[in-house]
Amino acid sequence: MIWDWAKANRYTIATTDADFVAMSRVKGWPPKVIHLVECDFPLRIIEDLLRQNAIRISEFEKDAEKGSWPCIWTPKLVYVKGDHRMID
Repeated sequence: MIWDWAKANRYTIATTDADFVAMSRVKGWPPKVIHLVECDFPLRIIEDLLRQNAIRISEFEKDAEKGSWPCIWTPKLVYVKGDHRMID
């Protein structure tokens, strides 16, 4: 199972599947979950967005208070829990 492997290997799960967020609420973390909400663009765009937000993702991974991170990303704008920032 993805959850068990990510936990055993200290990985964070980036997914469009809300079931992982629900599992995080029930089972706790690790692993942490980045929920890519309304994310229906090509994989190369998703990869670029993840790379461009590597520092924010790293900060999330180190945050002991948060187990999941809901993100609504568009190719030009990132929304995170009501916060929005332009990316290039």
